[in-house]
Amino acid sequence: MNQQQIGALGEKFILRPGEEKEVTFILSWFFPYLNEQETQTGQLLRMEDIGFLNRHYHNWFNSANQVADYVCRQYDELAGGTRLWNKTYYDSTLPYWLLDRSFIPMNCLASNTFLWFDNGRIWAWEGVECCPGTCQHVWQYAQGMARIFPQAERVLREITDFGVSFREDGGFGHRDETAGNYGRSVAHDGHCGTVMRVYREHKMSPDNTFLKRHYQKVKMAVQYIMNEDKDKDGLLEGGQANTLDAKWYGPMGWISSLYLGALASGKEMAWEVGDHDFAKACDELLQKGQKNIIRKLFNGAYFIHKPAPNHPNAINTNDGCHIDQVLGQSFGWQVGLSERVIPEKECKSALESIWKYNFAPDAFLYQEQHKPIKGARIYATAGEAGIVMCTWPAGGGEKAVPGMEKRPDKSERWSGPGGYFDECMNGFEYQVASHMIFEGFIEKGLAVTRAIHDRYNAHKRNPYNEIECSDHYSRSMAGYGVLLAICGFDYHGPKGYLSFAPKLTPHNFKAPFTVAEGWGTFDQQREERRQINRVVLKFGTLKLNEFCVQLAEDEKVSSATVQINDKDIAQQGSGIADNKYLFHLEVVLLAGDKMEVIVNYI
Repeated sequence: MNQQQIGALGEKFILRPGEEKEVTFILSWFFPYLNEQETQTGQLLRMEDIGFLNRHYHNWFNSANQVADYVCRQYDELAGGTRLWNKTYYDSTLPYWLLDRSFIPMNCLASNTFLWFDNGRIWAWEGVECCPGTCQHVWQYAQGMARIFPQAERVLREITDFGVSFREDGGFGHRDETAGNYGRSVAHDGHCGTVMRVYREHKMSPDNTFLKRHYQKVKMAVQYIMNEDKDKDGLLEGGQANTLDAKWYGPMGWISSLYLGALASGKEMAWEVGDHDFAKACDELLQKGQKNIIRKLFNGAYFIHKPAPNHPNAINTNDGCHIDQVLGQSFGWQVGLSERVIPEKECKSALESIWKYNFAPDAFLYQEQHKPIKGARIYATAGEAGIVMCTWPAGGGEKAVPGMEKRPDKSERWSGPGGYFDECMNGFEYQVASHMIFEGFIEKGLAVTRAIHDRYNAHKRNPYNEIECSDHYSRSMAGYGVLLAICGFDYHGPKGYLSFAPKLTPHNFKAPFTVAEGWGTFDQQREERRQINRVVLKFGTLKLNEFCVQLAEDEKVSSATVQINDKDIAQQGSGIADNKYLFHLEVVLLAGDKMEVIVNYI
């Protein structure tokens, strides 16, 4: 090369005939201080005390040399743990592409989307240096961090939602900002979703300390959203701020289903701490809402939005088929609610309508040909499939963005919130895909996920950078929810409950799982008149009081045994609803332990 060398790293040694030598180089860095431009003039200035915050490793090291020394000393442990997780994750019967696509979006946590400060606080953008404040109504979609790093997700609830963002009236400020009033308003979708996330974080804890410590604020947050339901019919009708960057008015399937999800989650948490009166209050509104969301908003095929007449200029979807219309039930599956949020028949009909009307084999062509709305973005090029945010099978698109028809240049792209309707965005698509799989539409859910994967084929785009309004966009961590749906996974750490109901090749299934303090592999094999389930813990600990498996269709159990490390243990088993079998145990698995459950059919 003719270019002048600016640096080199090497080691001298002598090789004799037949000898070989492995040389390891470590590239380390130490940049604990935040970007000076950001902290002096950028959006990070909205954070209180930002001038005193550094990256978390400022507490651990004081130079790149120290980092290198640490890696050298701990290399076997660091590399070994990483490789063990990689091997565990990919040692699966699931398609390689699905494993890739479910996990890749979490690399945003290793990008500048995500900041972890030396005071323990976690703070994040929506995407790389785009839209600050760990935005609730975006991050609520992200399922991955809560399952892979449950302690970090609990930090967000404790320091942010119940700390700097918590308001005196019980509302959550929708952005994690403390300087002035920026981000202090409530986004109704994010508020409801955060109540549901609190329940998820409780279940991903080893005991009930987290819930007990924060229950009074949980109750205030649920009461806040109940107070927004002015006529106490189980639906929200007033101004509802949301992730599509506008206030919507009037009842709709989308945010009212989230409201019902928050009520159901509040009920579960109240019941667990013994607050039976509040659990009853949540249940009464939940039951009203479940009836009214069908009676008032279900059009026979899907759930619609009824715009408020006194807000004629507000953005709306009116009779459109919206991608998030049953989001509350989608999140309900993710957090493992014990009851449905939306009745099964109507919910499945809504999902089938989203598939029928919103899944576009050529999403780019749809946007080009859709006349009422001309959005500025699409996130797909010609010939690429995706789920469009909202369609109008029976018309009504021209009413969705009031004032658009008054624009002097009809061909001009719409840059406001209404333009989102013509887009297909990964995080929204992932939540629909996981919901479809949970409800039994496995092929459709996989097709949606595969469409995203194909859009990020390495021949066309960076497969490690899923975008929305910026790079490494956090909402795409909803992709991990697809893996959870395929596994039929549910877990309650404080109760010691673990359950699987594999949706893909249940006769021969193997996949990774994570719990509050460990991770491992679950597999299921069905032979003639026999089913074998194994849980192998690869790291950490797992308390198990109840273990639930899905039986083969219409089969009855003649006998069942449980072994740990090939030794029989005492247990009691019984059939429960939906062809499931529940084992009552009192065991603690440690790294390397194997539990094997053998069920013989009549």
